[in-house]
Amino acid sequence: MDCGHLGDDGVPPRKLRLHEYDHHKGYDAVNHLEVECVCIPCHVDRERQRRQEKQYHKYVSPAK
Repeated sequence: MDCGHLGDDGVPPRKLRLHEYDHHKGYDAVNHLEVECVCIPCHVDRERQRRQEKQYHKYVSPAK
């Protein structure tokens, strides 16, 4: 797995982490196969980080 989380994290209740595909380069057809398998908590963190970066660049970029 690309996030490094293979099994449970040792915290009760002990459950295996579910994994899903992260389309880290976007959903365009050209990037359709560019995915990484990550656990759901890591995927949520990645999505949150991308949203924050997008907002930051929108705020910092000069108006056109």
